[in-house]
Formats: sequence, structure tokens, C-alpha cells
Amino acid sequence: MDFSAYKNRLLAIYGAMDDPDQDPGLRAPANTRALEKLDATMRGCLDPALREAWTVADGGGSYAPVFARPGFLTGLDFLTIEDALDAREAMARRAPQYRDYEAAEPRDARIRAGWFEPGWLPFAAFGGATLLFLSDGSPSANGKSGQILAFVHDPDEIVHVAPSFAEFLDLSIEALQDCIDDD
Repeated sequence: MDFSAYKNRLLAIYGAMDDPDQDPGLRAPANTRALEKLDATMRGCLDPALREAWTVADGGGSYAPVFARPGFLTGLDFLTIEDALDAREAMARRAPQYRDYEAAEPRDARIRAGWFEPGWLPFAAFGGATLLFLSDGSPSANGKSGQILAFVHDPDEIVHVAPSFAEFLDLSIEALQDCIDDD
């Protein structure tokens, strides 16, 4: 699924809610300057499917879930390009404090070790940086560029969510629909 189709399905889900004030708050498409800054910062590691999402909407509203992780109840807000780059920079600044951290469980072999990679780009968040979805532009040898990861705080971990942004969108929209159907 591409983001334009996802947006249409998302709006239909919100439209089916009992509360007419519920809205994902999707913004206007990103401007050329923001996209150029994103491209320059990511230096060839940006997944084209994620970039295309920002050409449809430069993020969404606060506390207006646009994405969901399959099997979890928490919805995540879609970050603007500016917020995504800020979150990426914050991860880079925090990474040194995790240099010697060892997770209780071995990390998925598709994900590089460490708490920050230059090819990682947050694109959705919950609770500040409590939960982030990341596009992985620098996977391990076992991974795939563009795979989607989740950074989960407390306990701190980075987990594999989907092999691509398109597959993530399929899983996310199903998870959001399931939440509505369960209400």
C-alpha cells in the first residue's frame, strides 16, 4: 500500500468513529525546502516510500494516531519532517549513554547493534520518545533497507516491525481498524 491509499483508509476509519471531532489532523504536503533538507540529512538512506508519505502530508496532529504497531494498543502520531529530524538528532545525542548497554534478549539479527545508526529516521512517536517508529536505512547484513523498527523505552529495546514501509502500512491500518472494531 502507498501512503495516499493509506491516508484514504485512515480517514475512513476516523470517519466511522462515534466522535465526529476525532481526526488524524493530517497536515498539508511538505514543502520543497523541507524535503530537500531531509534528503541532504539522510544522504541516500531515505526510503522513497516514506519520503512519498511526506509529499502527501507533512505529519499529523498531536494525540491523533496515524500509525499503530500490530499487537499493541498504542497509536502513534505522524511526525513532521522537522520533528522527525529533531527526533533523529536527539537519538544521536543519547546514543553514547547506551554504548555499554546489553539487552536482556539478543537483538533481531536484521538490526545493527547500538542505539543509533545514521540511516535511522524516526517518523512516528508516542509520548515524546517513549515509542518511536524508525525507517532503517542502514540495516545489518541480514536486514533490508527501508525496514521499519520500533524504539521502545522502558525497557529500552529496538525491535523489527515490518520489512518495508508499504508492508508496515498494511499492518498498521489493520491494527487501527481492529482497535475501532473492538470498541
